[in-house]
Amino acid sequence: MARTQPRHDDIVILRRFGQHASTHELKQLYAVTYPGHSEVGEEHENYADAEAAALTLAKGQRLSVWYVENPQSGRRTLVEDFRDSD
Repeated sequence: MARTQPRHDDIVILRRFGQHASTHELKQLYAVTYPGHSEVGEEHENYADAEAAALTLAKGQRLSVWYVENPQSGRRTLVEDFRDSD
């Protein structure tokens, strides 16, 4: 049965926006957040890098990875679940 809600210890990729330090240009970031790590998480400028980092971490710890494009919407997508893998 597919899960529709992340657990408190799952890894979450959050899309957020930041500002370039010198140009002040708005940029899209993908933060990999997980328990025991700061709210800011590990930020990447593209989704593929964030997903690769999250999947590597999740596989090693046998956790799930979720993607949240807009935290206000409450919608989340299960990227991969390593909890029941061998």
